[in-house]
Amino acid sequence: MCLRLILGSALLALALGEDLRSGRIPNRLLLMGGFFGLVSYAWQVADPWYIGIERGGRRGIGMFDSVWSDMGGEYLLSVARDMLLPMLAAGLFLAIFFLLGALGAGDVKLLALLAGLLPTDLYRPMLGIALGQGALLGLMSLLRRMRTSGRGIETLGHLLWSGHPLAEGRDLQTRVHFTICICNGFLVCLGWRLAADLARLINV
Repeated sequence: MCLRLILGSALLALALGEDLRSGRIPNRLLLMGGFFGLVSYAWQVADPWYIGIERGGRRGIGMFDSVWSDMGGEYLLSVARDMLLPMLAAGLFLAIFFLLGALGAGDVKLLALLAGLLPTDLYRPMLGIALGQGALLGLMSLLRRMRTSGRGIETLGHLLWSGHPLAEGRDLQTRVHFTICICNGFLVCLGWRLAADLARLINV
């Protein structure tokens, strides 16, 4: 899990940099994150230090022999249970926010991928903090636009009709980088978890 946590942290940092630079999260970055996520999972469930030792009547290089010879279909089922199903569930849930215009497609794909990489007890509060912060920023942008445009009822009516926080449709996504909200939630939850682990060690 530590390796996948490091991978998720690196993916999030790269996505933040791309979002701040170009305003989008490239699909190639997400595909690379998914590929290395599968590799890291294989590394986690196998014995990476085993090389050329007899196991099950065969000899081979640790990780691949352990995964494919000893685990086989069980490994594929564990990948589906621990990575693919959380990603699918998160993607379906976040698709609602995409249809409402609150999230971009890149944000949804990034969060869905992180659901398969990060521990559940870290991912869920991170997602809650990120969505809450995004909703607060969206509300602040809406109120600011209502105040500056002098057309509060019309702007609010557009929100209720189209689901977009601003009258220009997805203009909010060019002004608020949601990856910042995700990073904030991740850092808060990771810091809380590390503090809890440290307190547990001190008490022991």
